[in-house]
Amino acid sequence: MGLTWFITGCSSGFGEALTRQLRSAGDNVIATGRNAETKLSHLKDTGAAILDLDVSSSPEVIKSKIDEAWSIYDGIDVVVNNAGYILSGAVEELTQEDMEKSFQVNFHGPMNITRAVLPYLREKGSGTLLFVGSQAGWHADPSASGYCASKFALEGAVECLSKELAIFALGLKVLIVEPGYCRTPVFNKIQHVEARVPEYA
Repeated sequence: MGLTWFITGCSSGFGEALTRQLRSAGDNVIATGRNAETKLSHLKDTGAAILDLDVSSSPEVIKSKIDEAWSIYDGIDVVVNNAGYILSGAVEELTQEDMEKSFQVNFHGPMNITRAVLPYLREKGSGTLLFVGSQAGWHADPSASGYCASKFALEGAVECLSKELAIFALGLKVLIVEPGYCRTPVFNKIQHVEARVPEYA
């Protein structure tokens, strides 16, 4: 019997590819993304369940989405926190609001999803939490401070989570993958902060 996967950020890139691969292998997939009716319509022919989810939503909204997702196949085996956001700009040019948006998608989103699904997984006694980090979680680049900082934070939190669950929930696994540069559409979606400092132009 196949596994049931819950995946964020499925409109393109890793999320789309993973959804297609898992469906071809016979696993159940709950593919999520913003404006799912239009942005995930290309995945409907795979047979994946489609769920509208903005990972930057409030914890209450995310919990309701996890509750809904859990009921689709009466459980989830693997949670893949894949959704990401990149805003390019020098530290001096980025505002606090800019930084917070990066953290909301890349850090708080995965953490809120994790907090919402953990009670289910602990009661079930098994499951895997998979986080898509980045080499930016341990290697900084110019004009990528918002992305790097949020991925550094994700790396730290996931390491702590892994140690916690090794004590309190032995049946659960925690994994983080940290890919380097890959030819995915995410690089076509990079946002660029307004140029505020002429010297950086």
